[in-house]
Amino acid sequence: MKKQNNTTTKPLNQNRMAPKEKAKKLVDKFYPRATSYSLDGKNQNENAKQCALIAVKEMIKVLYSLKFGNALSDEIEYYEQVRQEIINL
Repeated sequence: MKKQNNTTTKPLNQNRMAPKEKAKKLVDKFYPRATSYSLDGKNQNENAKQCALIAVKEMIKVLYSLKFGNALSDEIEYYEQVRQEIINL
């Protein structure tokens, strides 16, 4: 008798955070690691935002480099929205 596989794959965008929530979560993750003093006078929150922006830009570059045609366009759009929300914080 053949065993059934009960695992199902979810679409990439199912159960994900809103872009604004994701932006805040990313900045919050970098905040403890962002130095509060820098030569250019940026504060710790601005440094954390810059780190989060770098991470999101790298994610977008990776998504563009994958060869799935338009299959990842929703993901790219999502991370573009997250990037904008980080800028708006």
